[in-house]
This record gives sequence, C-alpha cells and structure tokens, in this order.
Amino acid sequence: MSNETEILYGINLSKEVIANRSDDVFSLHVTSTRKDKRLNELIQTAESKNISIHTEEDDFFKSYDADHKAKVCIKCKIRREEKESFLKDLIKKDKLLLLILDHLTDPQNVGACLRSAAAAGVDAVIVPKNRSCHLTPTVRRVSSGYSELIPFVVVTNLNRTLNFLYESGIEIIGSDSSSEHEYNAVEYTNKTAFVIGSEDKGMKRLTKENCSQLIKIPMANNVESLNASVSAGIILFEFLRQKSAK
Repeated sequence: MSNETEILYGINLSKEVIANRSDDVFSLHVTSTRKDKRLNELIQTAESKNISIHTEEDDFFKSYDADHKAKVCIKCKIRREEKESFLKDLIKKDKLLLLILDHLTDPQNVGACLRSAAAAGVDAVIVPKNRSCHLTPTVRRVSSGYSELIPFVVVTNLNRTLNFLYESGIEIIGSDSSSEHEYNAVEYTNKTAFVIGSEDKGMKRLTKENCSQLIKIPMANNVESLNASVSAGIILFEFLRQKSAK
C-alpha cells in the first residue's frame, strides 16, 4: 500500500470520513458477517458518492488484530495534519476557541479530547511535534470519527506558538490543580485557548508560565486530578455555557 493511503477501521470513523471528504476515499470494505441498518445506510451513502464497495473479508481484516475486530473499513488518502502556518488565518476570526494538548501521549486520551472538542465546536486542536500523540488511526477511531471535523495542528515549538496566540489577542487559559481560580468562576473572552497538560505531570513549567491565567476543577474526596479528556470536556462546555447565557 502506498504511503499516501491508509486503512481506517470502524463504522463511525468510516461514516465521518465519507461524509466529510468522500473524494479522498477509494473504497469501502464490509465483511459478510455484518448486516444492519447503520451499515446499509453507510453502503448507500458510499454508493451515492461513487465509492467502490467490497463485501468480502479481504486481507485488510485478516491483518487487523484489535480486540473488537472491526467489520468495516475504508481505504483512503492519508489525512494531513496542519502546520503552524495554518494558525495565521485562523486567528483572524472574531470568535475563536482552541484546545491545546501539552504533551499528551495516550491515543485514547487524545481521541477522547478530539471528540469533546468536536462537540464543543472547537476551531482547532494544537499539539507539539515532539513527545506527543498525533492524529493516528487509533486516535481517530477513539474519537468516533469526529477528529475529521477539526483541524489538527502540529507545531514545532509550543511555547513560541503560545506567545504568538497571546500577541494575537487570544487569552491562554491553562488547567492546573494548584490554581486559586475555579473554572466556572472565570469569565472567558470570545477568543480563548485552553491548555490541558499531560496525563501524569500536567503542563510543562514553561507552558504554565506562558498562560494568561490558570484555572482548576474542584474535586472531592482528595482526588488529585481528572483524566485529561474529562478535564477538557468540563472546561470546554463551561465556555459554551457562558457564551450561550449572554
């Protein structure tokens, strides 16, 4: 298989890719053991977009060893991650919501963050190039395909990017358990970037120093921290709550 193509597994991910960039999809593959309404709808959508459909269990499935043994996959062009130059036009928007993941390495966590980001209408997710999980097939599957809806921006130097965003009028809000300010007691601006730290160590020191403000999510029973994707979801939807209340 060419380096320019990839195989993506799962009905949700296949559905979103076909819906949002059907021109990049070469074929839909379905095993004969699965027949249901959702699958029939997916096949009909693929047919309407002139996508080649294969209904036998081919080599793609034989080489797939995930626990749940997906019965649906697509062969498509690799989705390109965006470079930091992508942000130059994005920051011109009057309203902007960004999610920055500071060295998250767990694809399950990153995928869940992307799903929450899509539900909250985030304009882009930003990650550093090194020591972080990028837009892998696992990330995209865990996001249930919603990763296809959001630009995924990989930057060479996260702190330089934070400075660029701040100088462009975007408030940088970091989630940190040591903050004195609770997440729902802070009034957010129309152009805000939320920073979520890694699963084990939180934000890097320099990342924290480059935040405009730090917030925390109060927790009971001496619980020290939440899963990164849970924190992201709570904070993003508080932002939406505030904006919808105005």
